[in-house]
Amino acid sequence: MRRRLSLHTILLLSSLLPRLAAAAHAPCEPPAGTRPLEFQSDGNTLRGFIDLPQTHGRHPAILIVQGGADSEVTANKYYNEMRPAFRAAGIATVLWDKAGNGCSSGKYPNPVLPLQERVSETLAALALIKKRDDIDSRRIGLWALSQGGWIAPMAAIRSPDIAYLIVVSGPGRDALSLGAYPSMKLLHDAGVDEAEARKAYETLRRGIAILRAGGTAEEALAADKGLEKYPALRPTYQLDLAGARNLQALLRDPAWSLEAGAFLRYVNQPTLAIFGKRDAVVDWRESIAIYRSAFEQSGNRDLTIKVFDDADHEMLPSADGRSANSIFVYGYLQTMISWLDARAFTGRQR
Repeated sequence: MRRRLSLHTILLLSSLLPRLAAAAHAPCEPPAGTRPLEFQSDGNTLRGFIDLPQTHGRHPAILIVQGGADSEVTANKYYNEMRPAFRAAGIATVLWDKAGNGCSSGKYPNPVLPLQERVSETLAALALIKKRDDIDSRRIGLWALSQGGWIAPMAAIRSPDIAYLIVVSGPGRDALSLGAYPSMKLLHDAGVDEAEARKAYETLRRGIAILRAGGTAEEALAADKGLEKYPALRPTYQLDLAGARNLQALLRDPAWSLEAGAFLRYVNQPTLAIFGKRDAVVDWRESIAIYRSAFEQSGNRDLTIKVFDDADHEMLPSADGRSANSIFVYGYLQTMISWLDARAFTGRQR
């Protein structure tokens, strides 16, 4: 592996998943009080669990569409804190490990961006859950993080059985375009001011646009001329001919060119989009603009956007904003529950 991995390494950041490991547990044993889940999709056996409310009857449910990094859902403090909030609101939480992760077997053809395969598995999980006699099939929604921000709208336009979307730190553009955004944090951390860092960001995006327009690696490299003066970029970006050719190779895989906005404009479901101003992975300003434009084009008026000033990509606060009672930024969990409650997607009596 190269010491400098060009945009490929940065792009992995766009697939972040909560990595807050919990205490050791018995392998492939669902958490206490939950029900095991197992289903097939694209030749993979996917396993996880369902966390049901303690009340009787049919419950609304929320399917968790994770980000792209490795994880183990039975040992993750991020989801372990979300589940009680949904359970207290009368909502069943459905989680599973992605192919080749945790308790699930198999693998994805594209290990970095298996977007269409993950849409298929989300719909397979939905088909299984809606058949249960303890689930209200009319009130099943998706919660999605990061890479899941591509998957959730793709799944929503394929299935009218998805009642709503909650998307956290969702990208609006494609993965290659997203890859340039973390450069701003690298430059900020090196003391480069906001205006100069944004100019460098737009320069990197111009190089990508040239390749998309059929330009040569040499043309793209020429467009990036001047960026070599920033030492902060060198450990991550290959600002040379090899790096430009690596990007050309990525462009041959259509998964890197799928834009979330192209699917969002066909979403009919109520949607809550949540962003953090400290997000160093997703350009939250651009994503908000794309969400608003897409929903305006579609005529879907049920879009709610919430931005947390002190939240990062995973809705975690800075050290100064940490709470003794929650790992999340203040108000995050309550925002989701209140939004669901207002639309009768909780199990509370109205």
